[in-house]
Amino acid sequence: MIVLERLLADLTWDKAIQKVLTAASGAMHYTQIAEDIEASGYRQVLGATPANSVNMIINKSINEKGDKSKYVRLGKGMYALRIELQKKSQEKPSAEETEEGEKSTGIIQCLGMYWKSENVSWKNNPKLFGQATPKSDTIDFSEQIGIYLLHDRDKVVYVGRVDEPRLGQRLFEHTKDRLNARWDRFSWFGLRPIDESGNLGKSQDKIDFVSSISALEAILIESLEPPQNRRRGDQLNAVEYIQTPKPLISEEKAKAIDLILKSL
Repeated sequence: MIVLERLLADLTWDKAIQKVLTAASGAMHYTQIAEDIEASGYRQVLGATPANSVNMIINKSINEKGDKSKYVRLGKGMYALRIELQKKSQEKPSAEETEEGEKSTGIIQCLGMYWKSENVSWKNNPKLFGQATPKSDTIDFSEQIGIYLLHDRDKVVYVGRVDEPRLGQRLFEHTKDRLNARWDRFSWFGLRPIDESGNLGKSQDKIDFVSSISALEAILIESLEPPQNRRRGDQLNAVEYIQTPKPLISEEKAKAIDLILKSL
């Protein structure tokens, strides 16, 4: 009943996007549009991948309606309302910019930075839960493939990779090996995309040399944060997910508190 009430109160994605872009001072990246929709309360039901929903709706309008679409692409992942551009007498984006905006976000599909080890219930095949935004649906990333880093606070102590869908299990193994006491956080860069239902899809079959180099640069910049790099890597337009503790941990804490209270 509560979910139904929220659905009825929500604006459509299209109307919510228009309200955010109308209030914007310029073009916005689709991930920022999704965050503003949540922050403004235009939608309570966001699904697992709100940023992807925004990107899909805008691109569908542009692809189907062309110059008659209410949206204009101004760069890679950057959009504005056509009517707002006309008001400000801004130039129409060049063909090169439009083509660039339609390119893939690269081989890195999603990532998580500095997730806490204590928020994971470590056991065989542990779950790695995360969200695109605080109100979006929870996704399990334990079967991701890609690159991962182990941190001792903000220091990188180990870099590894997983070629099979077993990121969670690989991290669990590090709680039992020589590194078990040397890390308290981890970051990961996933190659499997996330669909609208929050499921992990297949990674790209073919990866070109330039994409590989760009992805490597992006991972190094994001993880090491060198002070002289003023921007993210070219291939890091993927959505960053925030960690959510495994539900079991909350249940365990609740039981522990209940036992303490009963003993008083």
